[in-house]
Amino acid sequence: MSLTKTQRYLASIAAATARGDQNTLEHHLHAAFDADGLTIQQAQSALEQLYAYCGFPRSLNALTTLMNTIEERKKSGKPVQEGNQPVPLPAGDMAERGRMLREKLVGHPVGGALAAFAPRSDYYLTAHLFGDIFSDDRLTHQERETVTIAALSTLDGVANQLASHIAIAKNIGLDNEAVLEIQNIAKQI
Repeated sequence: MSLTKTQRYLASIAAATARGDQNTLEHHLHAAFDADGLTIQQAQSALEQLYAYCGFPRSLNALTTLMNTIEERKKSGKPVQEGNQPVPLPAGDMAERGRMLREKLVGHPVGGALAAFAPRSDYYLTAHLFGDIFSDDRLTHQERETVTIAALSTLDGVANQLASHIAIAKNIGLDNEAVLEIQNIAKQI
């Protein structure tokens, strides 16, 4: 399986964001918008998601670059597609929604020693990352894992998290070829 055009652009902007390279990010955003390979909403959702993997400073810097790139394109008459606004998340227990989605993506119940040792961190991961962010419909779950794998592939010291997300990606339909393509894109950024 090969990545879609959108997945390739998501991988490149995720890797540039994780590296904190705003010039490269801007370049890849222009390329994605020029090729009609990404919408504003998809880019925004990916960059919002990345705070969970590379921190608010890099996510906020990337969102600023996205905002400035869109303004520049609009002033110069270059096209940019808005995309679909996110569907509001239903009211309810985000931890339970997150638990169910996380188990669906992983393919089995999740827990263990770290969750028991740091239950608040597990709650944040479950309720917020999976309950809020991964429930946002502007990106598919495969696209979200593309973003995550690309970002984690650029960071040092996150081999366990990268392995977990590669397993999730494979569980939801990305094969070895697609995962290697994501990692190769990330290495080239």
